[in-house]
Amino acid sequence: MTTSIHLRLAALLSGGCLLIGTAGVAIAAEPPTFQSIDTDGNGTLSRTEWGKMVEERMAVAEGRAAKRLAEMPEDRRTEALDRRFRSMDSDSDGSLSQAEWDARRRN
Repeated sequence: MTTSIHLRLAALLSGGCLLIGTAGVAIAAEPPTFQSIDTDGNGTLSRTEWGKMVEERMAVAEGRAAKRLAEMPEDRRTEALDRRFRSMDSDSDGSLSQAEWDARRRN
C-alpha cells in the first residue's frame, strides 16, 4: 500500500474532511461533528457510534483508499478500524471524549 493511500485511509478512518474524487484527487468534505456522531447523547463516542460514522463515510467516498478499505475482508477491516479507534482513545477507556475527537486532527 502506498503512503498516499495510507494517508487517505487515515483521513477516512479519523472522520477527517478528505474524500477522494473519481480521478484520485482529494476534495474537501464537511467533517462530521462530535455531536452528530454521539447518537445516544452521553458526551462520548463509543466504538459502535464511531464505526457507524466510518461506514457511512466509506459508502459515499470514492477513490482507491475507500475502495481498498471496503474490499478488505471483514475481519481485517474490523481490525484496522479497532486499531484506529484505539489510537485516538488516549486514555484507553473504550470511548472517545470531545477532547480526544478534537485531538485526532492534530495527529
